[in-house]
Amino acid sequence: MARVNSILLAAEREDAVHQSVNRALMLARYLDARLDILLCDLYRPFTAGVERPLPNVAEAHAFLAALRNSVSAPDVEITTDAAFEGTLHEHVAKKVRLERSSLVIKGVARAPVARDSQLNWQLIRSSPAPLLLTRGNPWQPRPRFAAVVDMRQDQSPALSAAVIDIATSVQHACGAKLDFLCLPGRTQSLTGLGAGPERLHVLGPDETLPQFVAERRYDLVALAVCEEHSGFGVERSLADKLLAHSFDLLLTPRRIRY
Repeated sequence: MARVNSILLAAEREDAVHQSVNRALMLARYLDARLDILLCDLYRPFTAGVERPLPNVAEAHAFLAALRNSVSAPDVEITTDAAFEGTLHEHVAKKVRLERSSLVIKGVARAPVARDSQLNWQLIRSSPAPLLLTRGNPWQPRPRFAAVVDMRQDQSPALSAAVIDIATSVQHACGAKLDFLCLPGRTQSLTGLGAGPERLHVLGPDETLPQFVAERRYDLVALAVCEEHSGFGVERSLADKLLAHSFDLLLTPRRIRY
């Protein structure tokens, strides 16, 4: 089971940043992890007709200080930093490697526009650590999690194992119920990966992943990012459909080396 030592919160002012901080702080407490807050005060090239402003470093650090002071967390080690030039996914990747972050958290707008989708997709593809996308919605008293496991012949078993590993770590820390979802005929190896049959749900041919998890009212869904394939691997179209729902998404990028 993965040990989460540090959590990186990638914060932007356009996000509902306080909701993201609360989710990150909750998980840092549960996982006994350090919380690093990175304010990405960056120019967004996808905003048409907006000139590139000069970065206001003093204002950004004042915003960070106010954000840090808005939470009472004597039991959690919290660090803050700010980035002003470049792109969000580049800064996140650099910070993850510098701090050896075990998990990245990023807020998702409640009514995302095309620009937000593009930025989130770049982050999904390039994150060197598992990425949790959240709207900060309250979880149920006993949270319900789902790990989506695709046991295709052409997908590395290590990727499925990594999804189960990070989902199980968060599940144990939060006292949540964890279900495993897969396609028919791909259940043989799940027991060896720690997915017991009593918690296994096999999706029928007429069921789609977004509809299934929404109907089951899961609070968090963990799955792998496999651009090269269809099915449960998160392609752009499926990622956008999943992000339209209110549950949190815990994504393990395929590019992570196991």
